[in-house]
Amino acid sequence: MSVLEFLLVILLIPTGLALVIALLAVIPSMRGGGSTYQPGLAWRHEAEWFGGPRDGLEKADKSDREAVEASGERGGASGHW
Repeated sequence: MSVLEFLLVILLIPTGLALVIALLAVIPSMRGGGSTYQPGLAWRHEAEWFGGPRDGLEKADKSDREAVEASGERGGASGHW
């Protein structure tokens, strides 16, 4: 294997692949289509809680209160207040 082939395999091919991946990642933002959120503007969509309770926040608050009342304990992580 010559020095030129070595440089091609070790440097140019990975660099070329990195450039192609970077270009594919940048192309959607270059198109400029659609309205995106801009800092300082009001959020126009409904709030989303990923990993939250499926029944909604009200149901989670209610079930937490019921669990505390049923156990008679207060505080979290074995805290006694």
